[in-house]
Amino acid sequence: MLNQHKIELARIAARSKYDSGWRPQHILGVGNMKLAKGLKRGVLTAGLSLAPADSSGVMNVCPNASAECRKFCLFGTGRGAENMHSQAMGVNPSWVARILRTIWWKEDPDSFKQVLLDDTGFYQRRARKRGLDLAVRLNVYSDIVWEVKFPALFETFRGVAFYDYTALAERMGKPRPPNYHLTFSLKEDNEGAAAARLDDGHNVSAVIRYTDLPATFMGAPTVDGDAHDLRYLDPPGHVVVLRPKGALARSSSAFVQTLP
Repeated sequence: MLNQHKIELARIAARSKYDSGWRPQHILGVGNMKLAKGLKRGVLTAGLSLAPADSSGVMNVCPNASAECRKFCLFGTGRGAENMHSQAMGVNPSWVARILRTIWWKEDPDSFKQVLLDDTGFYQRRARKRGLDLAVRLNVYSDIVWEVKFPALFETFRGVAFYDYTALAERMGKPRPPNYHLTFSLKEDNEGAAAARLDDGHNVSAVIRYTDLPATFMGAPTVDGDAHDLRYLDPPGHVVVLRPKGALARSSSAFVQTLP
């Protein structure tokens, strides 16, 4: 759970930097530890990290977030954790960066899109120099409908694998670019929608506390979602099993599914 006072400090800092005209050179990042697991499979993975739900104070980028999803969002883990460095500064620099990017997307989407195009090209060239493929996760902490908001991105980079998790069930059944893969997220309040997605042959992610990976869940075969984050490599009609992390691992939240 995030410290709301420090979120407000991060909002003020991000707004000040944005209004001063400062913009980051890159809006995609490759430092996320889970995204880095793709390197073992010959894939460089870049991610776009915005401020989740309405934490930016300017827009809600997770329109279907459940109460428990908001409460235990991974926004506050990894580089977003409240470590000694961020405590000393009074504000976490990762929060400021994510909020600033969200403000940018909200207030100047055209220039944001151009930088996203440039960044994707930059990382594609970097990947090729290393003999790697490129994958891009556009919604690390958000749930923006990029296939509607920016279809030119997928057309421009047909050789790049884009992928995301989503809680918007309606996205799963609609046409989208062939290089954009979606996995539906099971939460504490959408089991029926998740079951319907499985019935349609889509994949569903589920946070489960377990000792041994279950062979099946919700009547479907499973894959270990923590082995890597390249969800487009998963076979269709599977449940992607993820262990609870951060504060969620120590909680009794209904977001964490129980085995039968």
